[in-house]
Amino acid sequence: MRLFRYLSDFPSEIKTLPGSIKRVSFVMFLYMTAWGILDPFLTIYFHDLFGSYTKVAILTALLYFFSLLASLPFGDLADVVSKKKLMRIFLILYIPLGFILALLSTFFQFALFRIYHALLATGLWSSAESYVRVNSPPHKASESIGFFDSAISLSLVIGPVIGGILMAIFGIKSLFYVFSVFVVTALLILPSMPNHHGISNIWRGIKQIRNKKIFSFELTDFFGLPGMITVSALSFISRSVAAGTLLVLPLFSDELEASFVVTGLIFAVFALPTVFEAPFSVFADRFDRKKILIIGGLAAIVFFAAAFMSDGLVSLFILSLFIALALALITPTIEGLATELMPRHKIGELNGVYRSVGLLAGACGSFIVGPIADKFSIQAPFLFGAAFMAVFLLMAIFLKLPDAPRSN
Repeated sequence: MRLFRYLSDFPSEIKTLPGSIKRVSFVMFLYMTAWGILDPFLTIYFHDLFGSYTKVAILTALLYFFSLLASLPFGDLADVVSKKKLMRIFLILYIPLGFILALLSTFFQFALFRIYHALLATGLWSSAESYVRVNSPPHKASESIGFFDSAISLSLVIGPVIGGILMAIFGIKSLFYVFSVFVVTALLILPSMPNHHGISNIWRGIKQIRNKKIFSFELTDFFGLPGMITVSALSFISRSVAAGTLLVLPLFSDELEASFVVTGLIFAVFALPTVFEAPFSVFADRFDRKKILIIGGLAAIVFFAAAFMSDGLVSLFILSLFIALALALITPTIEGLATELMPRHKIGELNGVYRSVGLLAGACGSFIVGPIADKFSIQAPFLFGAAFMAVFLLMAIFLKLPDAPRSN
């Protein structure tokens, strides 16, 4: 009965979140809708150009790799410069990205594009996530992160459907131009966000962090937090399998000769359960967190194994939904624990390290998919996903999770 009571309380729980959390979530919703429109079909575009799953995986992993290198300094920058100002700068620099992408044709050119993309994405995400974490009310860390993640997930449900329709009618390059339209819209909404304290001159901020020994002090500070190694390991595994799945789904759909609209729908249905991270985040603050991780890990193993044996679009469609549902169940618990373990006065710096863990996971998860698919089959990465989640399950069962404050 407690479960139904919490579900009925969910709208009022979200209503009490600060306006700052809701507005930054809307700005990032628009930005991620742009990527939701483009991303599922970009991997197919790469495969059509280069004919190799490994090259597609390398181009995808490069985004995470270069973002990893930039994550720590950008996290520091978000501690001293206004987070709102940083978001404005990176959104402006994003506007020409779609037009640049439309002009590229070689593997080397796309690799350079990934460097530009990685710098902008890392700067924007570091600023936005730090903004959310620092504005999260006490005892509502999981709910704030869950609401933010749900807004992002909703964009990844809507975007692929729009992208599939546009691609079927106008072709891939139309998606590049629509991308820039959504970025401009996000930029226009940005002024409605409450400002955040910080110096206004970005060059002064860079000067302040230039001489910091980030790779010695920040990593020591981060992993010295009690329980953070465990939380980071759980995050690494779940993010690795999520990144690999995001890469495999459109390529597997294309292998099964799905239409662009169907491919968009499969990608969208994978994002759909993560919209429920917001209600799941309420559970994360109210229920036994270890049990949530165990249930989610066990479910993920079963669904990944079933996806490995899948050979049709209907089964792929259904299983992508359930894989995502299992991952969505565990994400708010991990994110809430990470937020609660970070001292607020260093949250930008520590969030930069935490983002680096996720980016390393994305790079690893994306990179291994290509060679596995080329050597075995496009379904084989699902089996590796099941194996990774088996490790996750064992960790959730046997490792001690850090204590975190709960609401009454």
